[in-house]
Amino acid sequence: MAIESGVVKQEHGDHYHWHFNAQPKTSVKRLDEAQGNPAHVYLYSGNFYLANDKKNGLTMVTPTGVRSSGGKGADRFISAGGGHITLAAVDNTVAYSTWIDRDGENMGRVDVVGLTSQAAKSYSFKLPSGGIHGATENSGRVFFAPADGVCWVDADRNLSRHAESVTVNHLAIGEDAEGKPLRTGAFANHRNYVLFNSGRGPAARLCMVDATSAKPSVLQLKLDLAVGKSLSTPVTVKTRAGEELALMFQESADGSQVDKLIAVDLDPNRDGKFDDAKVTRTLEVGKSKIEGHDGHHEVAACVGGRFVVLTNPGDGSIWVVSLTDFSVQAKLSVGGSPTRLISVGS
Repeated sequence: MAIESGVVKQEHGDHYHWHFNAQPKTSVKRLDEAQGNPAHVYLYSGNFYLANDKKNGLTMVTPTGVRSSGGKGADRFISAGGGHITLAAVDNTVAYSTWIDRDGENMGRVDVVGLTSQAAKSYSFKLPSGGIHGATENSGRVFFAPADGVCWVDADRNLSRHAESVTVNHLAIGEDAEGKPLRTGAFANHRNYVLFNSGRGPAARLCMVDATSAKPSVLQLKLDLAVGKSLSTPVTVKTRAGEELALMFQESADGSQVDKLIAVDLDPNRDGKFDDAKVTRTLEVGKSKIEGHDGHHEVAACVGGRFVVLTNPGDGSIWVVSLTDFSVQAKLSVGGSPTRLISVGS
């Protein structure tokens, strides 16, 4: 589904004006069995990318095409990746699409494909471990989340490499209490840093990698959660006061403990580096309602850095929270199990 927000952003000197001239509307809706279960949707360099798991490929969708033709001809399918696909696209020129296999011939496999009509070349390479469940791009490097730690490669924008010439770099995160390597499953980007979480309970940590570093390493902030607690994927926001925050929920699947929103100041001394990141605030929130991948809390930052909005799936509420003092400004009862949020305009 392609939805027009009805919001227009207008440059106005050193700031922007936002106009809400129209009601949101669905401009394109397509439902058919041939899509191949598009489980993930990404936004890279202004284009949308759908991972078509059952078709072992991806679909690239251009917003201009959606607007000009009502969706006809706005999308192009490309074979790459397999199983439960995660992917990263670089400058709309090349895509890295993964295979979920934990063993067998496709374990750790990443397909590299050209996205322009002139670039028909493609090749594959392998990571040292399989079970890949995350990918992103930052500063000309592509990051992956396999079963062991994090791997990264330099982006091959011109498709000038081949399987044997790709240098795969591995970053270990650590081990759990049983000696198994720690991993992650999803990334967030903030400036030149790739953020993710790893571990559960006392082993939980927020991890940060400077994608521009000559030798990237994993900065870790251990959070020492209670047994049974885990962290949600970080969401970043810059407040009106200039703080750069990573927001995460600590939540439990059985709802037996109080869930909290955690705010981490990524750069307290404002030197552009995240090596001094620390927890600055926590807020007790409503309940989650976790079942598989569903029922987690979600948080969305309002443009302008004044408020965040969060969901409580376990009690059917949405809260508005001030980023000035972390006070709850409003509690909206919506019923059901609210989960996903998006904030548009200011």
